[in-house]
Amino acid sequence: MSIDRCIHIGPYVKCTFKRTTRSEPEFGCTNDSCKLNPVRRAEAGTLLRFGQGAGRYCSECGCLHGQVNVPISVRPDYSAITHERLRPIGESEDGDIIYLAANVDLAVGLGIDTDSEFHIDFAAFDVPADIAAFERAFAAELAAIREASATVKVAWGIHQFFT
Repeated sequence: MSIDRCIHIGPYVKCTFKRTTRSEPEFGCTNDSCKLNPVRRAEAGTLLRFGQGAGRYCSECGCLHGQVNVPISVRPDYSAITHERLRPIGESEDGDIIYLAANVDLAVGLGIDTDSEFHIDFAAFDVPADIAAFERAFAAELAAIREASATVKVAWGIHQFFT
């Protein structure tokens, strides 16, 4: 398995998704005040997954183990929202900010996927026209992203990312 370096030059979308909460059943201590209760462990960032620590009774408080609904923070699936016409080209470490670029061939932007040398004349780019063309080409996707996001910005720039 290898890691490929890619460089995108051109218009992109920067969005901060609104997180939603859903409940997932987890096996663990059913005592709400126990430090090994799955809800408390999730809040502390130490949730055991897939029934780890399984046994009939809790090793901390002695209460019976069982299924406990744990609230999980999730973000929308951007590939479903954009119908895969936009592709991710980066995200923040926590995954809240995502950068998306065209996944279809447009006359705007430039993808560089090479290890060889290259030269780019930035005077040849018309940044405002590129952004306007991008917004027209992806109007439906941008509308859907705006509904699912806290903030959306269409900008023009250079992104290096790894696949």
